[in-house]
Amino acid sequence: MDISHQDLLSVLKSELVTSIGCTEPAAVALACAKAKEHLNDELDHLNVLVSRDVFKNGFKVGIPGTEQRGLLIAIALGYLFGNPDAGLEVLQSVGTGALGDAESLVLSGRITIDIDQDYDGLFIQVNAKGITHEALVIIKEEHNHIARIEVDGAVLLEDQPDEASGRMNASAILDALTPEAIVRFADTVDIHEIMFVYEAAEINARAAREGMSNSWGLNIGKTLMALDDGDAGEDDSRLTISRITRAAAFAAAASDARMSGCSCPIVINSGSGNQGITASLPVLSIARDMGIDKQLVMRALVMSHLLSLYQKHFSDRISAFCGVVTAAVGAGCAAAYMLGGGLVEIEHTMNTALGGISGMICDGAKSSCAMKIALAVQNALIACAVGLQGKGITPGEGIVGADAHGTVKNIGRLATEGMRGTDEVILQIMLDTSE
Repeated sequence: MDISHQDLLSVLKSELVTSIGCTEPAAVALACAKAKEHLNDELDHLNVLVSRDVFKNGFKVGIPGTEQRGLLIAIALGYLFGNPDAGLEVLQSVGTGALGDAESLVLSGRITIDIDQDYDGLFIQVNAKGITHEALVIIKEEHNHIARIEVDGAVLLEDQPDEASGRMNASAILDALTPEAIVRFADTVDIHEIMFVYEAAEINARAAREGMSNSWGLNIGKTLMALDDGDAGEDDSRLTISRITRAAAFAAAASDARMSGCSCPIVINSGSGNQGITASLPVLSIARDMGIDKQLVMRALVMSHLLSLYQKHFSDRISAFCGVVTAAVGAGCAAAYMLGGGLVEIEHTMNTALGGISGMICDGAKSSCAMKIALAVQNALIACAVGLQGKGITPGEGIVGADAHGTVKNIGRLATEGMRGTDEVILQIMLDTSE
C-alpha cells in the first residue's frame, strides 16, 4: 500500500483528539449521554455492558470535577449532564452542583454494570430503559467511535466497514508503516502542516504544570523532580541523567493530575491520555532543556506520535500490556532524532527500549500510572543514549526481532496472544481485592 503524506496527517488528526479525564470513563459517559439524547423518556433503568479492559481502566480512576472514582459516577454524570456532541470531552461542562444529582442516581439502584469477559479490547453498550421507550448505544474499537444506535428496536445508526462508510482506513495505513517510512515523513512533511502536533503537546504541558504546582495522586512527578540535582556543568549536546529525570518527572506530573480527577484537557494517542502524555511531554522537556529548534521539535513530535500509533496498532487498543511502554519508545526515538540520530540509531533505541521493560502490565487506570510513565520514559531515554552510541540489543536476544519492525510485531503478539490470560487474572485480582 502506498502511503501519502495526507494519509499520515489524517491519521494524526483523527487520533490526536482531546479528552477530559481517563478515556474509558469518558467513553462510557459519552455512550450514556448519547443514550439519553435518543431516549426522550423518564429513565427507569440504565444497564451498561463493558469489556473487561474498559471495566478495569474505569474501576479506580478519578473522575474529573469530583473527588470520586469509578464507572458508576461517570455513568450518572454522563447520562444526566454529559454533552453528547463533545466527544471525549463529554464531561467538560459538568459543574460542582451536578454531583449531588449524580450521586442520587447512583444510590437509587437504577444503574447496573455488567462485564463482557469474552470481548478483547474496547466495547461499551448502554441500554437506557424509560417508562415507554428504550435506547441502545454501542461504542467499540475506538473510544469515540459510536458503532450502533437503536431506539425502540429500530436501528438509527449502524457501523459500516471503512471503505463502505467513507471513513479513512487508518488500520491499513498503520499496518503498512515502518520505522523508515515514519522517519522519512518526519524529515520531509511541510512544517506548516504539523503545527497542530506542537499545539497538542502544549495542551498536555498545562496538565504537567498543574501536576507540578499542586498535590495530585502520588505526586510522582514532583517527587522525581525533587531528586534532580540540577544541571550545573551539563554538556548541552548530551542526554544526561538529570535531563532524563526531568523528562520523566514532567510526563509523570501530568498523569498525577489526570488520574486523580483533574479536569485539564489532554490530547490522547491510541485512545489513551497517558500515552498522549508520554509520547509528547518528554520530547518537550528534552527540547527545552537543550535549546533545540522549534521546527525540529515539531518533526520529532510527529515521529513520536506516529511511532506510538504504529506500535500500538499491532496489539489491542486496551489490554494487559501497558501502552505507555510503546508511547515512551516513541518519545525515546524522537529524542534520538533531535540529537542527530538517523534510522540506525532510532531502530537501536526501539529494540533496546522494547527489550527492556516490555513486560509491564496494565492493571487499570489509577494514580500509580504516573509511576509507570516515569519508569517507561527513563527506560526509553536510556535506550536512546545507548542507541546514539551505535549500540542496541541485537536480533534474537529475547523478543528482539531481525529489525525494529520485527520487534514491534513480536511485542504485538506478546500483548495479544501472550497476555490474554494475564488480563483475566488481573481483573479477578482487582475484583477480589475490592470485596
